[in-house]
Amino acid sequence: MSVSDFLWITSCNDRLEHGIGDDEASTGHREGVYSAICGERVLPRALAAPCGPRCPHCVEIADPPLPPHHRLIRILRLIT
Repeated sequence: MSVSDFLWITSCNDRLEHGIGDDEASTGHREGVYSAICGERVLPRALAAPCGPRCPHCVEIADPPLPPHHRLIRILRLIT
């Protein structure tokens, strides 16, 4: 998974942008409240309002850091 695989919605509660999975995006719109991948219940801000910073927990879940040896392999592939 990556950060681009999620719908990012800014919450009225904490003003952070939370990652919403596809299944939740399709079911949550009925109630107007979504469950973020971090577990937070998200009541969306107005779409005209500026986006908030991304929730660090959602980002960690959506795009977990690679182990050091994987990062090294990725860097070596880029430079060779």
